[in-house]
Amino acid sequence: MSFDEKLGELKDSAKELGTRIGKGAQDLGSAASTKARLEMEKAKLKDVYAELGSLYYRENRENPPFEYADLFEKIEQGEKNAADYEQKIEVSLQDLKKS
Repeated sequence: MSFDEKLGELKDSAKELGTRIGKGAQDLGSAASTKARLEMEKAKLKDVYAELGSLYYRENRENPPFEYADLFEKIEQGEKNAADYEQKIEVSLQDLKKS
């Protein structure tokens, strides 16, 4: 095989390698884009579930179904804790203003 023939084969191999690398990069970009869309969709679902749960809680907070009683208690305790923290912040800010 002559030098020119070997050089031609080498060029063809390099061209094929470049094509494969380009295709791999394209596939990787597509996968990353799809992954981003998946994460956005999951975030939307999480928000909708939270909204549904919030509505259900508000509608049933006075008489929670037995199977959800523990969750309702956790929500009530969390709301109480949040109110306590808000009051502590307000007191701290008032004390700061006095200083």
